[in-house]
Amino acid sequence: NYTNLRRNINNLNERVGYKGTPKVSREELTKELFSYWSEAFQFDLEKLAKMSDAESNALQKYFYSCELMVRCKESAVRVFPEVWQVIEEQMLTIPKGDKEFR
Repeated sequence: NYTNLRRNINNLNERVGYKGTPKVSREELTKELFSYWSEAFQFDLEKLAKMSDAESNALQKYFYSCELMVRCKESAVRVFPEVWQVIEEQMLTIPKGDKEFR
């Protein structure tokens, strides 16, 4: 649920960013942020933390390719929003039968 992820991150940002608000410890911030991402992307954080170097490199390349796609989307003016929605859904969705990261 990307709406929840966005809302949670914005709320966390507000708690961290304003003067007079108690600062959130880095450890607390990291835990909360990971829990939000874990919930949104359905990651098993313990399994994610125990990834091999090869798995970690593959995930890093995946996120980099997602970043490039976002940059392309921001630059594209001739691609319909519906087309981008399909592309994003395919990039950010784990097939239902794939239990590797769950």
